[in-house]
Amino acid sequence: MNLRNIYTIPVSFLLGISLNACSQDTTTILQHQLGASIISIKKSNFYSSAPIVFIQLHHNETTAAEVAQQFSDSLQLSFVQILNSEQRLIGFENTGQTYRFDPNRMFSKEGAAASLKLHSQYSDEALTAIDSFSKTILGLLRNQTVVAVHNNTDEEFTLNDYIDNETGLVHKNSSLDPDDFFITTDSTVYERLKEKNFNVVWEWSDKLKDDGSLSIYCSRNNIRYVNVEAEHGHKTEQAAMLKALMEILK
Repeated sequence: MNLRNIYTIPVSFLLGISLNACSQDTTTILQHQLGASIISIKKSNFYSSAPIVFIQLHHNETTAAEVAQQFSDSLQLSFVQILNSEQRLIGFENTGQTYRFDPNRMFSKEGAAASLKLHSQYSDEALTAIDSFSKTILGLLRNQTVVAVHNNTDEEFTLNDYIDNETGLVHKNSSLDPDDFFITTDSTVYERLKEKNFNVVWEWSDKLKDDGSLSIYCSRNNIRYVNVEAEHGHKTEQAAMLKALMEILK
């Protein structure tokens, strides 16, 4: 798995607060050998955690990270982050070549290959390295409901894309920003969020090309997945969305 545990820090020490023994948690920094480069992964673990894990794949999506960390700490839920100097794309060196890829396009070989070609260049060795990295991330999510947190740029990725492309069942609240919406693989979660009148998509993976995204991977492997997608800077909106989702999941 090419993974090394670098250090483990009690969160009670970091926050300067006292946590009781049954709920005390640790933050672990892991390092994955990606080609000739090292990629760090941060995971907060809770002894009493529910089977829910937050994940941030794009390190530049700082609003999502801040909100998810607050919910992780307050609700004692695990949180996985790829640490990448607040960059969206991951770059790495291998056999003297430089490669770049989108970490939300690495969960199938087809998606990872397309991402390499789009952002840098392709090689079999680079694809093998990315496949190993994706398996490391998936191993940290095993047997849990996956809650991905993402931020988007105004009007670049919205609920309307699913309406236009007919790639999911959509509930739209016209009073909400279409940049702020949920994507889920679970029909029950969709119905509950619809009842709460949030923008939400029940994604139909069979109508989508496998682009290597985590949502399609989860859909095709019967893993309950929810993406809490909000515009950069929409901290209040994303927090309200996560609060509503946690009321459903917990």
